[in-house]
Amino acid sequence: MVEAMRASTYQPGWKARGRISRIGGRTGGMLLALAAFLWFHTSATAQDADWERTMAEARKEGTVVYYTSFFGSPQQLALIKRFEEETGIRVQLLDVRVSELDLRIRTEQSSGRYLADVFLNGGDNVNINYRAGLIAPLAPVPNMKRIRPEFATEITDYKTPGYMIAYGLLVNTKMVKPDETPKRWHDLLDPKWKGKILADDLRASGGGFVFFSATLKKFGRDYHEALAKQNLVFSRDPGQDQQRVARGEFPLRLPQTFAPYQLLKGLPVNMVIPEEGVPYVRFDFSVAKNAPHPNAARVFINWYLSDGAQVGFGDMGAIPAVAGLEDRIRPEARMMATARPLGTTNESTRDAEMQLATEIYK
Repeated sequence: MVEAMRASTYQPGWKARGRISRIGGRTGGMLLALAAFLWFHTSATAQDADWERTMAEARKEGTVVYYTSFFGSPQQLALIKRFEEETGIRVQLLDVRVSELDLRIRTEQSSGRYLADVFLNGGDNVNINYRAGLIAPLAPVPNMKRIRPEFATEITDYKTPGYMIAYGLLVNTKMVKPDETPKRWHDLLDPKWKGKILADDLRASGGGFVFFSATLKKFGRDYHEALAKQNLVFSRDPGQDQQRVARGEFPLRLPQTFAPYQLLKGLPVNMVIPEEGVPYVRFDFSVAKNAPHPNAARVFINWYLSDGAQVGFGDMGAIPAVAGLEDRIRPEARMMATARPLGTTNESTRDAEMQLATEIYK
């Protein structure tokens, strides 16, 4: 948004430069540089003043109502507490599963009982809810310009990336020797793993389908035709599945989200980041249509794109949306927070890919 404003403002400047050049090259250049300096200074000052007004209005509103599907995360509660302490704005949190969240959003909007201000949800869900008329335009906030380049293209006039939840492999260290540990997604095609891989169901919404979609795009259908011959054991209980690997029921689980890594401390398991990269789900911030606290919503989103909040996401094992924070993330989470993204789902191909997964994994 800022760049677009600059481009449109420069047009008169080009005309002015033509007049200045007749005065003299050096003088014209100096005047043009002075004009540019004054414009940038005035623009920055105006933007600062606008943001100060937004902050003042947000404090008057005093509350922000936050809906998210980061279910049951104690780290998230710690971030909310920090936001309240630093801004003086109180947070009301609704933290539920994705299906419940989408139902709640639609129910509120259809009934005219507007409670929510900010949504943090998977990118595909945000797009769907926007097309359904449930999400308001999102005016730019200062920290949007800090989004890492590979995700900056996902900023729209109604959402901004917040962080990414990535997926790797979970390995039982008592059952799998270090030199046998898979290092690549393609290593799972080794016949020795046949019947020994516990997997989140690739045919249904969730981490399994994220893995299927990302690897289908990168490796093609042949990869999944080969992986299907490994007789994956499907499950739909991620929390319990982690424990099944830890107990030694299976040597491997895919895909394993990085987020609960702290819950696995002390167990005979290890998280593996494949060399090709990691599938991920991007979680985006958006503002509810008819939000009762619109200024507090923008302040909330801006704060969550600050260094402190983004490092907090990194400490959870998530990939921050803001780059350059690697050295500040706790060492045990740094490997996960700096993993190379492999790919994610796309709502435009979702139905076709889910049908294909059903055909391949019968």
